[in-house]
Parts: sequence; C-alpha cells; structure tokens
Amino acid sequence: MNSLEELKKIVEQLRAEDGCPWDRVQTHHSLRPCLREETAELLAAIRIFEQTGNGGNMREELGDLLLQVVMHSVIAEEENLFSLEDVIADISRKMIHRHPHVFGEEKDSVNIPDYKTWEQLKQQEKQSQDWTTTPLKDIPEELPALTRAEKVFKKCRSIYQKEYFTEDAILTIEEGTKQLRENSDKKTVEEAVVKILTGVTQISSEYRIQTEQELSDEIERIISEYEA
Repeated sequence: MNSLEELKKIVEQLRAEDGCPWDRVQTHHSLRPCLREETAELLAAIRIFEQTGNGGNMREELGDLLLQVVMHSVIAEEENLFSLEDVIADISRKMIHRHPHVFGEEKDSVNIPDYKTWEQLKQQEKQSQDWTTTPLKDIPEELPALTRAEKVFKKCRSIYQKEYFTEDAILTIEEGTKQLRENSDKKTVEEAVVKILTGVTQISSEYRIQTEQELSDEIERIISEYEA
C-alpha cells in the first residue's frame, strides 16, 4: 500500500460506523469552511517559507489540504459519484491535454502556448460537460472579487476580442476619484469605489498583475510597519 492509499484507508475508517463521530457526519457542503481555512493556511505557510527558508510548515499544510481532497473523494465514492482514482486520472489526462508542447507528437519545450491556445484547450474539455454554461459564467463566483474581475477581463480580451486600454481604465479611475471629491453620501461613494476598483482590475488584467496577492503583501507590509 502506498502513502496515498494508506491515507484513503484512514479516512474511510474515520467515516465508518465505529469511526469518528465528527468525520462520519461531514458532507461536501459542511467541509467548505475547512477547505477555505486550509487553503489560507497553506498560503501563509508559503509566505513563511519565503521569509525563513523553512519548509516544515508548508509540508504540514500541504498534507492538510491533501486530506481535504481525499475526504471529498471518499464522500463522493460513498455517494457513487466518483473515486479518488477517478480524480487522479482526470487531472492526469487534463495536464497531458493542456501541454501538447510537452506530451504531443510535435514536442516544443521552448515555446509555451499562449493564453488563447490554453483557453481553446480548456474549451475542448468543457464540450462534454453538461454543467458548464459560458466562458465568463464558468469563472467561479466563489473566487475573491478582485481575482474574479481580472479573470473576466482576461477572458473578454482573449475570447471575445474586447480590448481594455490602460488609458480608458485610468479615465474610469479618475471619474471615480472625482466623485469621491465632490460627494460624501454613502451610495455615491460606493459607486465611486466600484469604478476605481474596476479600473484597477482592468489594468491588472492587462499586465497580468495578481492584485489580490499584491494587496495582501502590502497589508502585511503595513502590519509589519506598525507592529515591528
């Protein structure tokens, strides 16, 4: 038995009749907060690794995140939906399909396919998925708003040939700033802030800046400044 199979057996025992009362009653829905927390803790562990060079915490948090994958897979198998093996097989096929420059007949390890080609490969995969709708609606609403906005603008540009120019985005930001200067009522301020954020995410999308991460890093810098 390899390590992954052993972990699966442990989770199955936890969910058995003589297992753990907490693990036994968990569902895909109830585990959502755990998944959010474990993802955030892994991101924190990566930050700690970058600051200290110590990978111990990252190793631990990767294990916690892997546990979430196995838990959901075991629950899905109980529901006769799919198994952990299915999950692994699907991601393996996906990686091979999305990297024809590595696994295809005409290998090209020097030139990486552009974003448009990547999106075309993804759309080919989605043709057989009856739960998908449109490229923009497929962007999960569970994503942080800034990240989701950047992905929307990116797809508008690559799929629908919608051009967002930096100058137009700057004008949107300036319009929002003007509203802030001239008004103080809550509704107008909200509208102004939305305009500013929209302009910022358009620029971030154009230059492939990860606004969510950059903002998080800046918040950490501010915290360090006050609590050094």
